[in-house]
Amino acid sequence: MGAPVGTLPSSEMRYRTLVEATSAVTWSCPASGLHVEAQPAWMAFTGQSAEEMLGAGWGEAVHPDDIASATQRWTDAVAQGVPYFSEHRIRRHDGEWRRMVVHAVPSRDADGRIVEWFGMNFDVTERRQAEGVQERTRHMFAEAERIAHLGSFQYIVSNGTTQWSDEEYSIYGLDPAGPSPEYDDMLARCIHPDDAVLLHETFTRAMQSQAVYELEHRIVRPDGSVRWVHDRAHPYADAQGRLERYIGATLDITERKAMEAALAQEGERFRSALEAAPIAILMVDVNGRIVHANAMLERMFGYAHDGLLGRTVETLIPTALRMHHIHLREGYMAAPSMRRMGVGRRLSARRADGSEVSVEVGLSHIVLDNAPLALAAISDNSEHDAAIARQAQARAAAEAANLAKSNFLANMSHEVRTPLNAVLGMNELIRLEGVTDKQAGFLAKQREAGQHLLQVLNDILDMSKIEAGKYELVERGFNLVDLVQSVRDMVQESAHAKGLELSVKVGSDRRHFIGDATRLQQALLNLANNAVKFTEAGGIRASAYPASESDTVALLRFEVEDTGIGIDADELPRLLKPFEQIDPSSTRRFGGTGLGLAITKKIAEMMLGTVGVSSKPGQGSTFWFTATVKKASAEHATPDVAEPSAVLLHRRHAGRNVLLVEDDAVSSEIVQHLLRATGLQVAVATDGAEAVSFAAAHRFDLILMDLSMPRIDGLEATRRIRLGPNGANVPIVALTASAFTEDRAKCLAAGMVDLTSKPVEPEALRAVVLKWLDSKGAREGSTPA
Repeated sequence: MGAPVGTLPSSEMRYRTLVEATSAVTWSCPASGLHVEAQPAWMAFTGQSAEEMLGAGWGEAVHPDDIASATQRWTDAVAQGVPYFSEHRIRRHDGEWRRMVVHAVPSRDADGRIVEWFGMNFDVTERRQAEGVQERTRHMFAEAERIAHLGSFQYIVSNGTTQWSDEEYSIYGLDPAGPSPEYDDMLARCIHPDDAVLLHETFTRAMQSQAVYELEHRIVRPDGSVRWVHDRAHPYADAQGRLERYIGATLDITERKAMEAALAQEGERFRSALEAAPIAILMVDVNGRIVHANAMLERMFGYAHDGLLGRTVETLIPTALRMHHIHLREGYMAAPSMRRMGVGRRLSARRADGSEVSVEVGLSHIVLDNAPLALAAISDNSEHDAAIARQAQARAAAEAANLAKSNFLANMSHEVRTPLNAVLGMNELIRLEGVTDKQAGFLAKQREAGQHLLQVLNDILDMSKIEAGKYELVERGFNLVDLVQSVRDMVQESAHAKGLELSVKVGSDRRHFIGDATRLQQALLNLANNAVKFTEAGGIRASAYPASESDTVALLRFEVEDTGIGIDADELPRLLKPFEQIDPSSTRRFGGTGLGLAITKKIAEMMLGTVGVSSKPGQGSTFWFTATVKKASAEHATPDVAEPSAVLLHRRHAGRNVLLVEDDAVSSEIVQHLLRATGLQVAVATDGAEAVSFAAAHRFDLILMDLSMPRIDGLEATRRIRLGPNGANVPIVALTASAFTEDRAKCLAAGMVDLTSKPVEPEALRAVVLKWLDSKGAREGSTPA
């Protein structure tokens, strides 16, 4: 039944509101003239049900003597699109025949097409006694015409006169009180000069063939304004078939014409913009036909100007992909959406010469000249794809080089650390056996050289990890006082050997924080070692304190002040660059790689801090760095350890069984000695295969597992032990000569719980053994004393 009420033009809404306020029987139907939905007013008046009145069933309520003429007039009106008028009898619900005046007018859309009929049936049975009803009816229909901006007219062929409705006068800007203009006068005074001849010729041809007259043309109103109108009139003949009159309607379409002109102008500007666009543009209609291709697209695909117009867009698709593209195109046109360039669909396209090119397509749905279109923006991705391929090759080469470098450094780390472990471990064992003072001095020098070599190796590996982006932080609770004092303990011997006074200070009441204590210690130790190295007399002071803090975090500042040789201000910026030293001869004189300060700078930056130095030649230097850490709550606070781990191990775990898996005899001997000295029972396996057998046959409290071994390596051995009868709960700790973070991840993934590095640091080894024996004891219900 036409458009829903919610979408009706405002004039039609007003019309419906108006008629609903009357006592007339109102009804509506679609352009076909057949009722498709119930009409409550008609049903109430006639007593017909919805089923009885639908279609042309309303005729059953019309008097038998009137039905033929009433239906013929209605059929003619619907066919010709002209207002319908009839007076006939209709049976009321109580059976009484009532004389009704029936009038219906068509409602048209902006293009002049009929979309719905509105009708009213007036009961005029008593009108013969009350002629005033007729005047009110005429006024009602005049109002209906005014609301719809639809005038009506008659042209009498015999004398060339016209009869206009009030709304027709209003459209032409004339006074309804005046006479209707004659045809010739109307052409001269009311029709735009450029359209008068066209109107006359069109109307004359219609009359000659008694055809429908229809034309859109301009009129000129008395005030000089120009309006557009749409005329449509149907011919009526007398009984002898002679043309008698034309009855028609005039619709004011000025606003529609203005909109069409604006859209046409906008469309032209749009086409000009597309033509000038620096990217290839294509427009395709709902059937896949190309309706516009700009010059850039024609050049991209090698076509002459307008050489693509009218072809299907699949012309630009390789033959093997065309059917698939048709499916994609039809799906898009059925449910169009915007797809921006860069996130659009990548396609292989076909040029005029048959060659293929990779393209990126961005799509949007537009309506141009009332036609829905798909607009495609196309970019040639050939260079982009080539660049990506080159980047991928370069990335692969870089990754391969980085992997080769990592493998080399891992092998170097293992090959250097393993014999270094023997050197430092045997040094420790000899010292523990008891030596003379002179021998102790020799051993100290040997240990110092070994530690220096180890530091050089660690610096190189750390810088490699920094360059590879694998230098990571591990947060845990730490004691700030213990951290600073541990650095003091590590450099105290070398400082005292040079006669330097060494002091530390912690300027904070809070001692416990959460952060990467190992990296903080490393950074501070780098500064302290440099201070000892470059100071010949005087003293060194290391300090730490919060530079600023909030409720949850603190920015700690670490400083090392010395009375060493000092540095010129111009040379200071070079200090923080990798492998840089102020005087190359200092490498030979003082030793070192020039990496320590660069590593300290990286550590500070990773902890949202910075580094700095102030120095005066001959007076000394102050190096500092800052790092952001979290404040530790009570549960994160690290307990103070009053006793060495060796003592605690002997007290808590003497007699416990430990399996040592180590293929290097010297390393094995060192670890055995350190563990047995604390009262532990140590069994030894020389490779992974033996370790699996031992673990299956015996229950161990802890397993220390080397990683690089013949037959079965430590990772595979761990996986097999975990699947064995005694392997589910035993702690397995890796002994590794590698210093790479990914090795820790591999160990944990294989089923290990921790790892400690080689060369073995006695205290570090005992600490990790104590940690996991304590943990196992807690799980088994024995509380460490």
